Amino acid sequence: MNGTYMAGAFNDSDAFNAAVQVWNLDFRQLDAGAFHAELSQLGTPDVVATSSRFNRKLKQGGTAPSGYMTFGIPGEEHTRFRRMGCDLNGSNVVIFKSGDALDCVSEAGFGAHTMSVSLRRLQQLVHTHELNSLSDLLSKQEHFLQSNLQVRSRLRQAIASYSACGKQRPDVLSNRVFLKEYESNLLECLLAGVVQAKPFKARPMAHSRAHALKRALAVIHDRHDKSLTATELPALAGVSARTLLYAFQQEFGLSPKEYMKLYRLHQLRRALKQGRPVLDTVAGVANEHGFWHMGQLAQDYRKLFDELPSETLKR
Repeated sequence: MNGTYMAGAFNDSDAFNAAVQVWNLDFRQLDAGAFHAELSQLGTPDVVATSSRFNRKLKQGGTAPSGYMTFGIPGEEHTRFRRMGCDLNGSNVVIFKSGDALDCVSEAGFGAHTMSVSLRRLQQLVHTHELNSLSDLLSKQEHFLQSNLQVRSRLRQAIASYSACGKQRPDVLSNRVFLKEYESNLLECLLAGVVQAKPFKARPMAHSRAHALKRALAVIHDRHDKSLTATELPALAGVSARTLLYAFQQEFGLSPKEYMKLYRLHQLRRALKQGRPVLDTVAGVANEHGFWHMGQLAQDYRKLFDELPSETLKR
């Protein structure tokens, strides 16, 4: 058994998305300014510990590791964030089943620790220790748990410590004794938390708003390269403009128009990164994504990403 290790600081959200192991991420910032994230991961085939922190407000999209159950805990007690339309805080443990959508919105300064455990290993634990509480988690659709402060603190400390271990001691990645101890200690912390934790029934967004948001996001994501306007959006989504406004403000703190603009800027940025500086022009790529006023685009783009579109194309 060998371990894998990843650590780094990232000034680009797409670079962060690509670097994280076992997760399939699509993180996009929702506020203006240069992006910065820090990451550390230590993993074996059965247990992957991840610690991360971000300086920007984010829409956390993508999916959780396939073949694992993942347990996530915010980095600090005062943390506030949203998942699946629910308001959560630092006392909550978030459960991601294999391949679950992340569907999170986090504020600037958000940090998190996650532990992904293979389904095979979890089933072994259920049979070995006769853990009904863990068996229930595997079979039921629980998304959130409420745990006590002592357990949360211990879990945070254990994940953070082990996720940074590969940098401090690179030799541990081939040390079977250490890796077995790593798995054992993390699983012990996890089991202690699961045994005493209680399901947390978060209050979700009103059904009408959740429905409106889902329909509108589907339209936006399907037509990101066309000249879709915020005025057209309610009719295309089949919902009222008022409900849609309240839904976007509750979920993202943005109006539909503001969200659409950010989404299109992110799509443009990805296209510019894939462009060919010798053959492509900013105007040509921008026009394909519905941007026609280059002066305003340059201003908006620089405000969001702290660089000009031309600088992205040249990188």
